[in-house]
Amino acid sequence: MRKKAKIDPGKAGRAAADDGPVYEGLTPNQARAIGPLMSERTLSAAAAKVGVTSRTLGDWVKQPAFSAALATAEGELIGHTVRRLTSTTGEAVTVMTAIMSDADTPAAIRLRAADAIIGRVITLRELWQLEIRIMALEAKEKVE
Repeated sequence: MRKKAKIDPGKAGRAAADDGPVYEGLTPNQARAIGPLMSERTLSAAAAKVGVTSRTLGDWVKQPAFSAALATAEGELIGHTVRRLTSTTGEAVTVMTAIMSDADTPAAIRLRAADAIIGRVITLRELWQLEIRIMALEAKEKVE
């Protein structure tokens, strides 16, 4: 179990959301608000879960330290989601290929599966090429 950070409410410091992550420059209530903001459907529901008003939560979202912590948490969640989805891509391709290749499947559905496969391959190739170009530019920038 990790130690909780001690907070002086009058100073920007490190706040932990109970046993959750530590966020620089947030109060304990602000740190507790990060999770509900990402999981609740409305600002009001997130505020109620934290025990603050919607206005307070809206004000926090406008603060640089809070919005940076929220963006970091969202990025981590997206990264986790991408890793989970990546683990299922082999099965997804197998399913699309099976549908596309099944002569008993209606032609419109087979065409849609084929189109999906081709579209995704093109998108992945474009993204990969962009990634290579970005890495080359970053490497060049480091040398200069």
